[in-house]
Amino acid sequence: FPGNCSHEGFSDEVMECGSNVEYTYNAFQFEETLVTKWNLVCGQQFKVSLVISMYMFGLMSGSLLCGRMADKFGRKKTLVFCVLWASTTSLLGCFMPEYYSYTATRFLTAIGEKGTFLCTFSLAMEVLGSKETVPFLPWVTYQTFFGVLIQAPYALGMALLTLLASWTSSWFTLQLTASLAMFIQLGLWFVLPES
Repeated sequence: FPGNCSHEGFSDEVMECGSNVEYTYNAFQFEETLVTKWNLVCGQQFKVSLVISMYMFGLMSGSLLCGRMADKFGRKKTLVFCVLWASTTSLLGCFMPEYYSYTATRFLTAIGEKGTFLCTFSLAMEVLGSKETVPFLPWVTYQTFFGVLIQAPYALGMALLTLLASWTSSWFTLQLTASLAMFIQLGLWFVLPES
């Protein structure tokens, strides 16, 4: 019953969502999320998963594109390009006015993020070499040790993102802050050797 929010009005009957309906959401930690901003509920719920799927497709595309770029133009140059690409497209995503353009920026961001990882990993493996072993683990080479350890920043990053999310009340603020922080990676230009 429209306008009746008492518990007597509840039933097991499933009602269709109207096309020009104003939705009301329960109060929770965030003032606004992408779901509440673009009303990705009822028949639109699939769009939440589609953003994630497009991001994953971007990661796959980045694997194909950025590996070739790194071989052709050099790892260091490709790394800086990918950092700029990922940071800029993520920043642009904050200002997208509707769902489809936002989804496109997530796809493009993923391409740059995958390129950033691939170039960083390749540079680390090339610099370390494959012969020298870790003193306290003589059966493990430095290349293997740091090849596995390079994954640790992801866990740290997720923990920091969770902490940051607990201090923000909007998806926009969270994505803006994370996007701007991504530009810090440009400092790698000054410390990494070219391969």
